[in-house]
Amino acid sequence: MTHTLHRRGNIKDLKEDYVILAMLAAGVNDKYDDSRKKLIKIAEILNEHNPVNIMPEIGWNTSSTITAAYKDIETVKIIIQILKKEDFGISIVISGLVSEIENVLKEVNLE
Repeated sequence: MTHTLHRRGNIKDLKEDYVILAMLAAGVNDKYDDSRKKLIKIAEILNEHNPVNIMPEIGWNTSSTITAAYKDIETVKIIIQILKKEDFGISIVISGLVSEIENVLKEVNLE
């Protein structure tokens, strides 16, 4: 998996390339006792939705970020809805075609 900001390809290829990154913010929400549990729960949610690539589970207990890649925007939409409902208080970054992501965010009332 490449870094989320270094994706390349034509529109057709990029419509099948979405990355979700969850990240603890140093000095903000990484200091709470339940922060690691929340990040691991996010990783479990990401893993339940059949990513084409995900950070190895062994790293979930030590890394301040979790990343997963998906081939379709509908799966990303479902994950966003779940994460919104759970309201973990952890930063979520979605990389992909901006127009597709903006549409999904509007559909789930996030802007």
